[in-house]
Amino acid sequence: MSARSSFSLCSVFRVQAGVACLVAVLLSTSSVSAQNTSAGTKTRVDISASKSNVQVAEPFAVELTVVAPKGTQVSLPPVAAKLGEFDVVDHHDIADVPVADGRRSWTRRLTLESIVTGKWEVPVMDIQTRTGSTAQIVRSEPIPIHVASVLEGRADPSKFRDIHSVVDLPVVLQAERSTAWMWWVGGTLGGLTLATVALALVTRRKHWLTPADWANQQLDALKASLVRASDAEAATSHLSSILRDYLQMQFEIAAPTQTTSELFNTIKHRALLSPNHRQRFQELFEATDLAKFAGLHMTLAELNADIERARELIDATAAEIMSPGSNVEAN
Repeated sequence: MSARSSFSLCSVFRVQAGVACLVAVLLSTSSVSAQNTSAGTKTRVDISASKSNVQVAEPFAVELTVVAPKGTQVSLPPVAAKLGEFDVVDHHDIADVPVADGRRSWTRRLTLESIVTGKWEVPVMDIQTRTGSTAQIVRSEPIPIHVASVLEGRADPSKFRDIHSVVDLPVVLQAERSTAWMWWVGGTLGGLTLATVALALVTRRKHWLTPADWANQQLDALKASLVRASDAEAATSHLSSILRDYLQMQFEIAAPTQTTSELFNTIKHRALLSPNHRQRFQELFEATDLAKFAGLHMTLAELNADIERARELIDATAAEIMSPGSNVEAN
């Protein structure tokens, strides 16, 4: 083969190699761009627990976070008195907060506890999302939690080290008598411990918050969080959630999952509130709905005024339920 032919072939090979490299780079860039676009439009669900091992009646925290593209409507599941095998002691939602990359986040913080020992799970939670005309369900992962007795892990007083030396019979009888008192002490201590735990549980239950007390605490926290005018949008949605959760706890109705119209039809049909209080509650819900769905922006002063109206209504309805001769249903 001539030198000229060798040079021509080498040139062709170099050109082909360069083209192949260029195609590979372009394909790699295209793949990365598609990945980033997908990541920006994907809804993510994160869930975590503050502890994986707790004792009976020991509270622990669970945090559920949903991150979705801007414009997505996210509906967290309604909060009930129990979540799986756990009692729901408290909960707090923070809705539609802006995060990085133009996305929004919804966060639910739950305080849970159990009075039943065992290996349980914080169950899967279904979250409904809607973007335009597309709706889908996203799910959280279950979290294993071990609930232990306060006696679990303690040394067994009935297990002693063996005596290997040879002794006379009287000494053996004395040893048997000496171990008998340890059985009595162990049994007595165990009984006293169980009685103390039972008393603590009963005392704890007596100090549970009423629905009105819980709602007032939530309103105090909401009012304290209002610093800037930009906080009003998320706070308006939170105010509506507090009122719905209060009505759910007070009357055992599915307030968080109902529309405002459905909710007040239920309240009217079951005569859960007096006509005056029902009308005032409905006006408050309509104001928050206008801000939430119609884009009506509320000032901090208007939102603070609505918080105080809500507090007054909650106190008034709680007093109405507890008053003698009241026809309003109480739970």
